[in-house]
Amino acid sequence: MSRYALVIGSQIEALTGVEHDTLRMREALRTRGFVVDVRFGDAATRSGILDGYDALIARSSAGDAAVIYYSGHGLYSVNSDPVDPVRIVQAIAPTDLRSGSDADFRGITAWELAIKLAQLTAKTRNVTVILDCCHAAQMTRDAAAHGAVARALPHPVRMGFRAHLAALERAYGKVALDPIGNPDVVRVVACGQTEAAFEHTNPAGRRAGVFTEALLEILNSVGDAPISWAALGDALRPRVMRRFALQRPDVEGPAERRLFSLAVEPRRGAVAVTRDGEQFRVGAGWITGASAGDVYGAMPLGSQAYDSARAIARLRIADAGPVTSIATLEHWHAGHAALPDDAVAIAIEVNAPRRPVAVIAPRAERTVIARAIEATRTLRIAAAPGARDALPGALPAAAQDDASPVATLRLAGHRLAIEDRAGPAFPPCRYPDELAGAIRHVVNLGVAQGVRELIGEHGLPAAGIEIAWGVVAAGDQRAMPDHGAVLGLGDRIYLRVANTGAALRYVHVCNVGVRGTVTLLTKQRAPAGVALSSGESVTLGEHHGRLVGLPLAWPTGLSLEGPPRLDEVFVFVMAQPVSLRALETDEHVPRSGPAAGAGLAAALAQLHDGLPRSLEGRAPREAFFVKRLSFALVPRTAAITRAVVRQRTGNCSS
Repeated sequence: MSRYALVIGSQIEALTGVEHDTLRMREALRTRGFVVDVRFGDAATRSGILDGYDALIARSSAGDAAVIYYSGHGLYSVNSDPVDPVRIVQAIAPTDLRSGSDADFRGITAWELAIKLAQLTAKTRNVTVILDCCHAAQMTRDAAAHGAVARALPHPVRMGFRAHLAALERAYGKVALDPIGNPDVVRVVACGQTEAAFEHTNPAGRRAGVFTEALLEILNSVGDAPISWAALGDALRPRVMRRFALQRPDVEGPAERRLFSLAVEPRRGAVAVTRDGEQFRVGAGWITGASAGDVYGAMPLGSQAYDSARAIARLRIADAGPVTSIATLEHWHAGHAALPDDAVAIAIEVNAPRRPVAVIAPRAERTVIARAIEATRTLRIAAAPGARDALPGALPAAAQDDASPVATLRLAGHRLAIEDRAGPAFPPCRYPDELAGAIRHVVNLGVAQGVRELIGEHGLPAAGIEIAWGVVAAGDQRAMPDHGAVLGLGDRIYLRVANTGAALRYVHVCNVGVRGTVTLLTKQRAPAGVALSSGESVTLGEHHGRLVGLPLAWPTGLSLEGPPRLDEVFVFVMAQPVSLRALETDEHVPRSGPAAGAGLAAALAQLHDGLPRSLEGRAPREAFFVKRLSFALVPRTAAITRAVVRQRTGNCSS
């Protein structure tokens, strides 16, 4: 069985990191035994890319592993021809894209990519597609602060596609206008269709795609370990989102497969455990969510849940590696004094992740501030800027994320400033008198980041729920895109959630405001979630049946002279009623005691208090999914109500 890869880099129109990404991906795949065909520059034209695709198809056979990687601009375009039956066109952008015309479209559409994938999977089912491209999105200071460029075309591409479709049908036969994902293809994508993927200057001073860089770091860390694409995606997603909150990568298709394989990696609660001298090696690492301080119970072979009556030993993780961790013995159970060769380990207590905080202060004051940060259980001091450059990919996830701390504390004299990714977020505090209050603000920013990392399906599919939002203007509703709208303080918004499925669902809506404050918008109406039976809907912004909209607000103490800031709305949909009051960031509400249980409410409470969460005797965790909406809020009293909706570019998964 052979391994073949097609690596494509289209470095056009403001992109400068594609070549670096392409060369690094080539070397990473070669290390894994792939024969790599690189198409870059003049070789990455439309014809060059399709020739490479045809060559990959020709050389592949049953059992071979095939990979297609693309780095460059993505196109999500509105068809300007009113006669064409299709309105939205998704494509990748070869280097000769601008040489085309209405009669000669030089992009490679999702339809054509789907046809090529079908030809490839007819030869081998072991196919992986990796796409680092994006749509045109509102550039915020989050991106500007990192010197970021969106992998999106800066100029619209609007043209008719009848000639293109006709050419495809002559070459391939009848073309499906709405191709669905090929069930044999694992698709690792940099972001959603309505989100942006960025390239930036990394700490080593090189331009690189944030997604590709994070993916390569993880691949380097795991080596040949047998992990699934789903596990890799779970590690990739927060790593990218901590650097750029607007970009959420995902893994589509048969994600339970092991990397570049058809073998399936089962998701079990039990992992391997072996004796390692005076310590123990547990088959869980930071890629699968383990961290230092977590407690595992050693159990007999075949166990899928922890049972103290049958437990062999209690182990605590001392050092979490990428896929395995070193643990120490806390005590033996029930007279055991040795670990059987076939024992397994099951998590019984997990710690909250500690999010990095940058501190700029004189040495003595930095020590005091660091002590206060470490006492929170949810925050830690960010590593020195050069720490992660020495050996990329070999450091724990925590060290890898330090380039994008949740906040920066900057001390000047006796004034302590709190800055988030968009700049100063709160009025300066008096130091040291108001240090505790400043730390509470930073904890809240960490909670907001934790909410962002919950986006997606967690045991509950999004199918059957329709979510729409927009602006109320003169009593009429004006729909807005999921992301990219620009609003002012004079605008009023509505949000509608409809249950189009057959099962009862419970809905919570929360707002993460422009400086990270988390507010549950549905708590007064239904603390355990708004119950929606089949065919029912709920609209936020209605008053006595009249659509009036919700007003937008700017926090007290945040400058009205500053740039726009990101405002976010999250919709939680659950299969059973659960209170999410623990989600809110209100420092006036005391939060004490351990976050008991394993449910979503307990996990959210742990974002605040950082106390260990016991999994012993746990009930199954609630199934849920989370949808995120966002817009840029301008601190002006006028109603702006404008959106970038005509032209979008996005990842082209087919």
